[in-house]
Amino acid sequence: MSIASTVNFEISPLNQSSGSNAGFSYTRGNPVISLRLPAANNLYLLTDTLRLNYVLTLYQPDGVTLPTNSLPAAAGQVLISDRIGSNAIIDSISVTTATNSEIESCRNYGRLLASTLSAAESWNGYSTHLSHWFGGVCSSNKDVSAKVANRPIQCSSPLLTGVLGSGQAIPLGNNGNGCGGMIITIQLNSNNQALMSSSALMAGAQYRIEGVTLTGKYGIPVGGVLPPLDNIRFEAYQSYYDVINTNDHTGSIDSRLGAVKSVFSNFIGTTSLQNLTQDSFQTTGLNNLVAGDYTSNAAVRTINFMRNGVKYPLNFAINETQLAQNLSPAPGGGSLNGSRLSSYDTLRQYYYQDAVRMTRDNIDAMGGARSEGLLRFFSTVENDSPSQVIAPQQIIQFPSSPAMGRCFGIGIRYDGAGIGNTASFKQSPYSYRVTSDLDGISPTSIFTYFQYTTTMTLHANGMVDISS
Repeated sequence: MSIASTVNFEISPLNQSSGSNAGFSYTRGNPVISLRLPAANNLYLLTDTLRLNYVLTLYQPDGVTLPTNSLPAAAGQVLISDRIGSNAIIDSISVTTATNSEIESCRNYGRLLASTLSAAESWNGYSTHLSHWFGGVCSSNKDVSAKVANRPIQCSSPLLTGVLGSGQAIPLGNNGNGCGGMIITIQLNSNNQALMSSSALMAGAQYRIEGVTLTGKYGIPVGGVLPPLDNIRFEAYQSYYDVINTNDHTGSIDSRLGAVKSVFSNFIGTTSLQNLTQDSFQTTGLNNLVAGDYTSNAAVRTINFMRNGVKYPLNFAINETQLAQNLSPAPGGGSLNGSRLSSYDTLRQYYYQDAVRMTRDNIDAMGGARSEGLLRFFSTVENDSPSQVIAPQQIIQFPSSPAMGRCFGIGIRYDGAGIGNTASFKQSPYSYRVTSDLDGISPTSIFTYFQYTTTMTLHANGMVDISS
């Protein structure tokens, strides 16, 4: 592929409303954004330039009044995840050809990014380009991330699905030299999933996005015409949901995928989903319920990955049973300051980080001693502030995450050598076994993502076939 030059484009949604119902929101009954990239026999779509542009506004329940996030927490508090920012409003992104052949259906998009962003971005990334892309500020001070939502947030977001986030140049031609154009469909989340508040008065808080456009660049090939192609290979994600109820849980997924690069999972207490009083995009460690809240750490003990019931690709269990507990309270007190791990389960985190990254070239990560609560000074999730003085007027009074593990997960990469190897699960199910200190009465949701390669076969009559 050789690009001679580029040209900018800007596309508006096919279903854009006007007047008093302008914009998109779950509350107003228009939670779907449809964008079409037309066929073009002389153009590549440069996916690394794609940006979904919009203005996100959070509202109190009346749909008119802006939030009043302040210290101490005000009655008008409405927050959005500081980890994934405006991505919290997106439930799924579907990418199809113009003839409706599905290239990728990326479900549970926000929870996917809750893992992939923290695995590929550092704290510096959150204080620079990520705040411009998503309006997300995973700050060392909760007051900063809260006050960002007090006014409309301008976002220019890359779409980080497998197909659209891989940086691949996709030919848009017809009749054997491209996919014949693409349709991108974005399904928005409910208000309770996307937002959070510690105030019962904010039940019914809502969001709205306006001024939606898709911008990017087309690449013009050398000679002005796309070369003939037999097939195109894409990266894609596929997600699955399960619930862990026991301290010895085995899950099995029959994905029928033939070229899997990695599999990874993240966790959240089940009652935190679709719950306005909780951050639905936490990626915590396992926790037991105490007085209705997931605040008691339930350490993972062993992890096994299997194919068709046989350990694969590791022929041993990831064993974390020797980690010690530090039960002494952290300086400053507070309800979430006790029971911290005094050592880091690095083996689990190593395999997980390796699995989550789209490529192995990423060198930044937010996961570490600070994010996992090992530095006791940063362990107060209520405040997460570098200030040594912890007083009520400094705290956003919102338990946005339990005591442990803001970047937690399990996973394995099948391309261990980084040379493009994959594993086939077409005839053999993927399974995992997790033993832990769960008490059996604290249901924990697990979201599992397969990163795989899919192939689009092109036909001279303009039809395409998708296989993986």
